[in-house]
Amino acid sequence: MLAGPISEVLTGTVVDISAYGLSKYAGVIIFVGVTSMMAALSGLGYFVRRKSTLKEDEAFEAAFEPLHQLESLESLLSDEDEGSKA
Repeated sequence: MLAGPISEVLTGTVVDISAYGLSKYAGVIIFVGVTSMMAALSGLGYFVRRKSTLKEDEAFEAAFEPLHQLESLESLLSDEDEGSKA
């Protein structure tokens, strides 16, 4: 939606054949390059954040592992109590 107004602002009026992007489109070319680079870097940020999130999840699970062991022990003991009553 904003591509038209942004391109209008970035498009120059003077054409110089020897200049980068014919001088007329230099602003558009640089803008597209910078935004493409930002998009690529944000994509890499997803993988870095995901890796750190996985490490945090593993640490969270490790912190609650004794609780899970206790719950399984309690269920095992309650199963033995029910078996001795029968």
